[in-house]
Amino acid sequence: MVNLKAILDDIKKLYGNIDSFLQTDQFDETDPFKSYYNSCDLLIDMKNQLDSELGSIRDQGNGADEAEFRLNTLLACVCRDLGRIYIHIGSDSDGEQMLQQCIDLIEPQKLTAEGIIPYIGATIELSISRAFQKEFECAIKLLLKAVDGYKMFQLNGNLAMDIADLYNPPKLEVLAVGPAELNNLHIMAFYYLGQIYNEMGQLEKASEFCHETLNLHRKFKLYDSLEFSLNATTLSYYYVEKERFKVARTLLAVGIVTLEQLKLQLAKPPMPMKLGGNKPETYKSYYAKIARCWALYGLKLLNSSKLRLLDNDTDDSDDSDMQAIVSATKHLQLTISDEDHIFSHLDLSVYENSISCNYCLSFDDAKLVFDFATKWLERAKDHFKSKSDKTDYLELILDYAEGCKNIAYFDENTETQIQMGMRGVQYIEDVLEMLDPQLCLKFCRICWYEAGLLYSTLLDDHLHNMDPISNNPSPDEIKNVNESCLNGIKHLEAFIKSYKEAPELDAKWFEDMDLEGEHNMLYAHLYLGRFYSKLICNDRKKELENIQTSQKLYQRFTHEINKRPAVAEILRPEMGVAREMLQLLQLKIQILSLYLRALDGAHSSNA
Repeated sequence: MVNLKAILDDIKKLYGNIDSFLQTDQFDETDPFKSYYNSCDLLIDMKNQLDSELGSIRDQGNGADEAEFRLNTLLACVCRDLGRIYIHIGSDSDGEQMLQQCIDLIEPQKLTAEGIIPYIGATIELSISRAFQKEFECAIKLLLKAVDGYKMFQLNGNLAMDIADLYNPPKLEVLAVGPAELNNLHIMAFYYLGQIYNEMGQLEKASEFCHETLNLHRKFKLYDSLEFSLNATTLSYYYVEKERFKVARTLLAVGIVTLEQLKLQLAKPPMPMKLGGNKPETYKSYYAKIARCWALYGLKLLNSSKLRLLDNDTDDSDDSDMQAIVSATKHLQLTISDEDHIFSHLDLSVYENSISCNYCLSFDDAKLVFDFATKWLERAKDHFKSKSDKTDYLELILDYAEGCKNIAYFDENTETQIQMGMRGVQYIEDVLEMLDPQLCLKFCRICWYEAGLLYSTLLDDHLHNMDPISNNPSPDEIKNVNESCLNGIKHLEAFIKSYKEAPELDAKWFEDMDLEGEHNMLYAHLYLGRFYSKLICNDRKKELENIQTSQKLYQRFTHEINKRPAVAEILRPEMGVAREMLQLLQLKIQILSLYLRALDGAHSSNA
């Protein structure tokens, strides 16, 4: 007759010893896996004991179904734990063998209260091992089996039992550890599905599983508030870049609502031990990061709206007829289905109603988004400014400049466009004053380049304001044009020189430039050439020098782009512009040269 109670007592004692090893054994550099080896020895003893007892029951054939069922479940749990430890210490083959044995043992009873946790746990752990071996399809199939197993078990209405429940059966009314552990495993399955699809480059599927992982964390209340809020916010990046603004907005709202709930906990004395002594400061840091993400949402919505409207503009369109633009872009309204909009157990309305998820079609739309973005940038700015690492703060200031540039597009008033452009470029120049190019060259390059582009936009606005009929600009108009040109030249020349082995115009470029660096260098030459060609001066000799410098820059562009086929494919339209400009500049040079020679001849005759 099998003494089940005595066997269970032995198992309970052995598991207690394993917990003691794993929790109290000190880390030993000479033998870092000592505690795991000790635990492994105990588990092997348990496995041998359970194998022996099960063999005796089957040999006796005395109908001890309950004992066989419970011992078989315990054996599966032991195999799972052995498999996990083997894999942890690097014995992957032995580990996978043990995990598979667990699955085989528990398969007939996988949907029972006792069997569901070892079945799903071993299946997930086996999938992780296969994923590390790049067997992604196999890993995904295993994880989907785990998900299906969980769903089927939930239909039965049973409560899962963990290992402690097996050797010390509890009363059902106090059964709490098992259901929580099962829910945690279910979350883990979705998490790893997201990670594997991400590793495979299937970002859409990866984001969907990450999305559901967050939803399950929140649903089962199994999460750390700070990490959960940041994870939700981080996932929003993907949807923002995909211009799925409705889903991104939901994730951002989830992140900030979770953080605000934590703030209420922090305000209640005494502080829960799990929040730790430095959580209030950590809360501020996370809040600043999420605030910046809200701002980036607004800036991306603004920029995407601008680009889509530009795509719909035609040369013969009437810019003043806003109704035509609205009609042409109605199909751009977002229509995200409700299946993307989860977290129904949270009230997100305050934040979801504070900003649109539709593209801007007018200045009024854009102004609301711009004000929303700058509000969140202001909330983040003070925190990042006080940090010793200024990178986040500098990037945030560039976000300001980006917002100013995009909102200017929506305003038909050229003066307002100029004001916003000046505001944006001032942000960047303030950043440059904070930076030492020798220590922060990469960031300086970004600022020089962006400032140059902004001054090019300002130049366009000032040229637009000049009277095209009189051809006699006022002193203020000349000053505005020249200041835009000279400031743009200053920043772009600094940018170009940072990529050259010597400061001369025809100096050799650095060999290790990436595609983006080459692209921006070539663009900088185009903009710089245009700046020199637009300078207004009364001195014809100086004008000729400026035109000749512009010609050299366009020539340098064509010379360098011909050596770079990868970037040449991207800049094919710009190559055509450069060729046209070279023809035009050559004509201007000839005319100015003839004029100056004639002028010199006249002076010689008078002398």
